[in-house]
Amino acid sequence: MQTLPVGIGFITFTPVGFEDNAVAILEKHRVAAVWLAFPKSGADHKSLIEAIRKAQTKSDWDVKIFVQVGTVHAARQALEQGADVLVVQGVDAGGHQWAQGASLISLLPEVRNAVAESARAKQTAILAAGGIADGRGCVAALGLGGWHTPRTMTVTN
Repeated sequence: MQTLPVGIGFITFTPVGFEDNAVAILEKHRVAAVWLAFPKSGADHKSLIEAIRKAQTKSDWDVKIFVQVGTVHAARQALEQGADVLVVQGVDAGGHQWAQGASLISLLPEVRNAVAESARAKQTAILAAGGIADGRGCVAALGLGGWHTPRTMTVTN
C-alpha cells in the first residue's frame, strides 16, 4: 500500500486519545506527514512521537514528523524526541504566537545552529514559518536558512 500524499496537523495542548485513536487512523491511511504544534510546554511531543514511531516500525509506513517550534529550547527538545522536520515560527507570525520568544529573523539562525550542533543534524530538516508575507520575506527567510535539508525531501502538490 502506498503512502497517501497528504499531511495531517494536530494542535496538541490536550492530546487526549491521540495515541489510542489517531495513530491507528494515520497508520491505516498511511499519511506522508504528521504535524505537531502547540503542546502544553516547549515542544513536548515525546509520547506522541513514540506512538507514531512504534506504529511505523510495525508496518512499512514512511511518515515524516514535523514539529512546530517557537524557541531554541523547544527546537532542542523536538530534536531529542526525534522530529524529522522543525518548523520554526517566530513571535511575528500572525495569530499563532508563542508566549515568549523571538522574531523569525533572530530565531531561525539560532535554531539552525542548535540543529548543526546536534547528533541529528543530518536527519533533520528546517522550515521557516510565519511573518513571511511577500517575496522580500521569502528571500529573507531563504537567506537565513529557512529551507534547509541535509537529505533529499520530496514535496508534492
